[in-house]
Amino acid sequence: MKHFTSWREFEDYIYQFNRENDNHYNHINKPLVANIVFSNDTEDWVRHDYTEAERTYRITNSDKWWYGECIGRSLFGYCPAENGVLRLDDYIRNWKIERIYITQE
Repeated sequence: MKHFTSWREFEDYIYQFNRENDNHYNHINKPLVANIVFSNDTEDWVRHDYTEAERTYRITNSDKWWYGECIGRSLFGYCPAENGVLRLDDYIRNWKIERIYITQE
């Protein structure tokens, strides 16, 4: 299982992965699934005692974020503990990341 500690490192990996597998928006030849675990130290959170499960969001390489040919840059994350989806593109650069790990490649 691959692990990353920075968003930039993870982004570079996904861009490379998508190029190597000829992935395009709405045409994914090889899917990739990863979990982002955000840190409880994220300053703009109301609480700082979220469990790891509550801070973990599952993302895939199928979102517009990863493809320059798209007009938008949306990135959605699914939180199994909350049973909900959050649009992460508004937060990804400001929330502190504890770690990112790939669960399916």
